[in-house]
Amino acid sequence: MKRIKPSPGFTLVELLVVIAIIGILVALLLPAIQAAREAARRSQCQNHCKQLSLAMLNYENSMKFFPSGGWGWHWMGDPDGGNGKDQPGSWVYSILPYLEQSSVRTIAQGLAPAQKRVELMKLAQSAVPVMNCPSRRGVGGTNGNGVVYPMYYSDAYRNMNTPRVVVRGDYGGCFNGRKYYEPLDGLPEPGTLDQGKTTFNWIPTEKAYDAKVKGYVDRFDGVINVHTPIEIRQITDGTSKTYLLGEKFLESNHYEDGIPSYDDQSYYIGFDRDTDLSSYFPPFRDAPIGEQVFSFGSAHPSAFNMVFCDGSVHTIAYEIDREVHKSLGSRNGDESVPEVQ
Repeated sequence: MKRIKPSPGFTLVELLVVIAIIGILVALLLPAIQAAREAARRSQCQNHCKQLSLAMLNYENSMKFFPSGGWGWHWMGDPDGGNGKDQPGSWVYSILPYLEQSSVRTIAQGLAPAQKRVELMKLAQSAVPVMNCPSRRGVGGTNGNGVVYPMYYSDAYRNMNTPRVVVRGDYGGCFNGRKYYEPLDGLPEPGTLDQGKTTFNWIPTEKAYDAKVKGYVDRFDGVINVHTPIEIRQITDGTSKTYLLGEKFLESNHYEDGIPSYDDQSYYIGFDRDTDLSSYFPPFRDAPIGEQVFSFGSAHPSAFNMVFCDGSVHTIAYEIDREVHKSLGSRNGDESVPEVQ
């Protein structure tokens, strides 16, 4: 009788063992893959910070001062506004030519006011890739959903019609460290470009009453000021020990919808919580929690990136000492601050 050879193959038990082994290997590899991806994203974010720092330094070298934060959130950057005190737009808008974005900087240039109001809506929607951290969202601050402005923003801007979608950024300039004078919302703003450049009284916007000294003092002690730009000679604490800009905290469940009040505006508008931050407040890692307005932070697991006034980029731990963090945000506090590695 001829013996029948068993056909080659796996038994059910062997197949299950193989599947279990593959599952274990995948479970072991996934965290390593995710960590490698995050390391690559963090490196790209650091590169964005470096590009912003170089643009800032090139701007300072050309103008002999750092860009100001602008006039206030009711103002969009103006291509005919010049630089320094005359520019109502944000520090981001001011450095566009030094980011190889001159074509964006000249949108609506030379147009009559009515036509300019329409064309500047295009500016509000023009994305600059370095303004977004890849650990969070796509270029422009959104992955396609955009921001649909509520009705109460209708006719809110002095020099632009209200856009339906805007680009939103992940980095903010440091406007102060050791001082904080409320309120920052509702600061006086000029009604027209001519008024802002000539007759407008900027003192209540730039200064606040301090009961201790019984007089008015600078409202901000950082480098990105309202209206008046800061020169390097005014950074008496040292450029290597003073924040210039950095990553901002965001609520992780609102990356794309623009609901938080500090992430609902274009990064070209004048001084506002969307683009101007304070180290007076502690930094936070992104989380689905209530608004941490004006705080630095990031989506990275253990630290956030900060640019100093000498152009260097440093990774700062969230656990940084509160007083050290405040001091690094101040340009002229004469504090003793340890070297930042």
